[in-house]
Amino acid sequence: MSINNFMNNHRENIRDNILHDLPNLFNSHDFIQKFAKLFERNYVEFLHRYEEEAFRIVDSQIAKYLSEHEEYFRIAKTRKVRSKNIFGENDEIQEWNKI
Repeated sequence: MSINNFMNNHRENIRDNILHDLPNLFNSHDFIQKFAKLFERNYVEFLHRYEEEAFRIVDSQIAKYLSEHEEYFRIAKTRKVRSKNIFGENDEIQEWNKI
């Protein structure tokens, strides 16, 4: 199953159990940490599909899904922010605001 299909199938759970628990202002890394915890097995399976840059690819697809479904999730992009990724490196990622 693709990440997009997985997220479509779990979008109510994502809305109610991830976005609900995040602060009004959050970034992609905040979301992905909660996503990986709630759907740990699935997240690991998504990562396993890629030999190179697995975290970057999977996390980008998750963030893209959020971007494409802002209206459903009642969120809006704000700006790009710097945040440390899982490897402790600074990335420029999307910040979101609940509306």
